[in-house]
Amino acid sequence: MGSVNIFNGMIEEKLLNLRTAYIGKVLSFDGTCAAVQPLGVVKQYGKPAVKQAIVSDVPVVASARYKISTEERTCRVGDLESEKRTHVVLTPLAEGDLVFCVCADRDITEARRGRLKTPPAGHHSISDSVVVGIL
Repeated sequence: MGSVNIFNGMIEEKLLNLRTAYIGKVLSFDGTCAAVQPLGVVKQYGKPAVKQAIVSDVPVVASARYKISTEERTCRVGDLESEKRTHVVLTPLAEGDLVFCVCADRDITEARRGRLKTPPAGHHSISDSVVVGIL
């Protein structure tokens, strides 16, 4: 029975280190990439929970670079007439925004440069994150 517990512990450890997606807070954004603080904590068996490390240079998909909202504005429609109309407002992603990040199946370093290359061993690393949406 002891060897079964050892294997179960090893499997559990691997699953805990498997990253698929997470919610994070933007610490900085340069227009195409962000530094993101994952909002979940990690806990190893028998140790206290700790914040996850900051993930830097995270690519942000084009559709997640702006928050979309609407607002009513008064517009001139004639020489003396004006009326309220609804306008779409785009606000750039900024520090403090909450984002949804996914972790690629494999290393994205070369793919981000448009190169086709066999990635190094490993998968679903948090360093291969991509921001896909704003919450």
